[in-house]
Amino acid sequence: MTRYGHTRPTRFGLVLVVLPALAAGIIGCGTEKGPTRPAPPQLAFIVQPTVTTDAQAIPMVQVAVRDASGNTVTTSKDPVTLALEANPDNATLSGTLTVTAVQGIATFSDLLINRPGSGYTLSASAPGLTGAVSTPFPITLAFAAVSGGGTHTCGVTTVGQGYCWGDDVFGMLGSGTASPFDRLTPVPVAGGLVFTAVNPGGWHTCGVTTGGAA
Repeated sequence: MTRYGHTRPTRFGLVLVVLPALAAGIIGCGTEKGPTRPAPPQLAFIVQPTVTTDAQAIPMVQVAVRDASGNTVTTSKDPVTLALEANPDNATLSGTLTVTAVQGIATFSDLLINRPGSGYTLSASAPGLTGAVSTPFPITLAFAAVSGGGTHTCGVTTVGQGYCWGDDVFGMLGSGTASPFDRLTPVPVAGGLVFTAVNPGGWHTCGVTTGGAA
C-alpha cells in the first residue's frame, strides 16, 4: 500500500489509502488557530433616546442583549450600564444608570441630562458583551418667558429654571463666572433656584423666585 493516499490494485479491486493526517483534518474541522468560536452576545438600542425638554426625564430607553444572529437572548440577566458617549455641552447624566436585563431587555425610564444641547449620544455596556451607542439626540429648552436687556437676554423655562445668554463680561448671565466673550447659547443661572421671572438690565440681571425672594 502507498503512503500518499493513491489507489492501488489488488486481487479484490482498488483500495483507497487515506493518510492519518488527512483523516484528522476531516474529523477536526477548523482554522489553523483552532476551532471557530461563536461571536459573543452584543448590546443594541431597540428604543432610542428622543428629543427631550431640559429638566424632564428622557422617554423610555431600552437596550437588548442579542446573539450573533441578532436575536434577543431572552435568558439574559446581564446588568447593563448607560453613560454619555458624546457630551458636547459638558452635561451630567443622572437617574438609574445600571439596570438588570429582564428577558434580555434592560429598560431605563428616569434618565436626566442637566444641560440643553444637540448631538448627545448614550453608550451601553455590560461585562463580557459588545457595547452599543445610541443615535444622536438633542435636549431642548421650553421657555415660559423671555426678556431682553442692554447686551444680554434672559428667560425662565416652563419648570422655573433661569437661563441667560449674550454679553457676560461682568458676569451678568448668572453662571457664577464672568467671561470676556459673548455666550451664544443659553447658560443656566447658578444656585438651583426656581424663578417666576428673570429680568436683565444694562450690566446686571434680577430675578424673583417662586418663594418671593429677589
